[in-house]
Amino acid sequence: HLLRGGKAGDSADAATAEDTEQDFTEDARLLLEAVEMVGDKRGLGTSVKVVRGMKDTKIFDNWQRSEIFGAGKSKSVKYWTALGRALISKGYMKEIKQSMSGAGRAF
Repeated sequence: HLLRGGKAGDSADAATAEDTEQDFTEDARLLLEAVEMVGDKRGLGTSVKVVRGMKDTKIFDNWQRSEIFGAGKSKSVKYWTALGRALISKGYMKEIKQSMSGAGRAF
C-alpha cells in the first residue's frame, strides 16, 4: 500500500467491492517449475514461453514434452511476466545479471 502522509497504517488505497483475495499458488508453482527446468542461463521470457506452450527455436524438444509446456496457455504473456516479477520482488526467484557479452538476464 502507498502510505498517506508517510505514517504506517494510513493507506491511500480504499477498499472497493471489486477487491478480492486471489490465490496464485498454482500459477507460481507452475512458473517456478518452468524456471527450474529451463535453467538459470535463460531469462524469464523463455520460462513464460514454456508455460504458455509457445514454439520457438529456443524451446528445446524435451521441454515441449514436459507437462509444464502449455499448462498456462489460458493466461497472457503479460500475466506470466508480471507474476515472475512479483516472485522476484518477494524473493522466491533471484535475478542474476550475466557477464557474457550479448547475454540477457537469467532467473
